[in-house]
Amino acid sequence: MDGLSIKEAENHIYTPIGLDIGSETPEEIALSIAAEILSLRKRISKRCLKSKKIKVYS
Repeated sequence: MDGLSIKEAENHIYTPIGLDIGSETPEEIALSIAAEILSLRKRISKRCLKSKKIKVYS
């Protein structure tokens, strides 16, 4: 049998899933899940853009 056993898989499954982007509709929830998967695959921080220090020019 290939892959993870149920016991091994339980160590990798968690809820809730998705990035906190204020999702409400099914489409928005799907987008937040896809965004989390992409951030994990690319090993990118899941920080909110709001928390990044951005230089603002006046």
